[in-house]
Amino acid sequence: MKIRTDFVTNSSSSSFIFTVGDLSPFKKAVKEAISKRLEAEYKYACKGDDLDEEFFKEDLKWFEDEYGFEQEFNCMNKEMQPLYEFPFEVIDEVYDWYSEDIVDIAILGIDEYMKSEHRTGVVRFLDTLTKYCDTGENQDSEDYHYSERRKELREQSNREYIEKIRQKDLSEEVRKRLMGAVILEYYCFSEHYNRYDKDEPVFSEFIMDEMYTGFLTVCAQCSRYVNYDNSVLFEFFVTYYDILPGLAKDYYGMKAGEILNKVMGPCYLHFEDYEWINPYLDDALSGLPVCVLWCRHMG
Repeated sequence: MKIRTDFVTNSSSSSFIFTVGDLSPFKKAVKEAISKRLEAEYKYACKGDDLDEEFFKEDLKWFEDEYGFEQEFNCMNKEMQPLYEFPFEVIDEVYDWYSEDIVDIAILGIDEYMKSEHRTGVVRFLDTLTKYCDTGENQDSEDYHYSERRKELREQSNREYIEKIRQKDLSEEVRKRLMGAVILEYYCFSEHYNRYDKDEPVFSEFIMDEMYTGFLTVCAQCSRYVNYDNSVLFEFFVTYYDILPGLAKDYYGMKAGEILNKVMGPCYLHFEDYEWINPYLDDALSGLPVCVLWCRHMG
């Protein structure tokens, strides 16, 4: 996943993708996590002095009143929708930020992805951030090692994926999911489907014919961008070139959100056009076992 720890200028949105639509069973756990973090920060602010329980309760009440956790949490839960209900411009942005993880999910399946280091590594990174906020310890070295490990893991995974593709060691379900990822890649990076001058694209046989040359062109164009890696999808497209029309038939008539839903499985997305102001809720939600993908864009 593309973790941002600094400011970017292309977006001010936030997005979370969950495997369930109702977060009420996890509400207590999230509130406890927030309370624990606030308590740790309070202790740190007191420089080791004993925590005044009365002051802490007052601060906790102030936090509830100021940030409206109950209202914000309930509003988020209510506004979550299945992936297939979102328009192209939202799916376009989500895919742009999550493309590498979506390829992971296409190959591994959602259950295996949730247990993989690609996902659990993000949770460990959140723990690092929480430790930094709790203690004020310098986290530069931890961030460095985390980034290096993520880079190493991505390169290793891509090599393994490409080898499986070249050996044609993919199940039919994996091939179908990767076909959906190829379509999304083409939609989201092709000039033909720029979200500012095109209506909602619906995949069709005509578009599939266009992709035979267009996708290869898009791959070549995008490969010069920093931090962009389309090698897995490119390899899949070339290796399975002869059977792509058959795989593509499952996606005829689908919009981008429906295609992503077919690649990932039945997931729910909460998407905001603005940056959330509650980092405590953000981090707590991100660490939930039902949270598949998340990103807080800053800009």
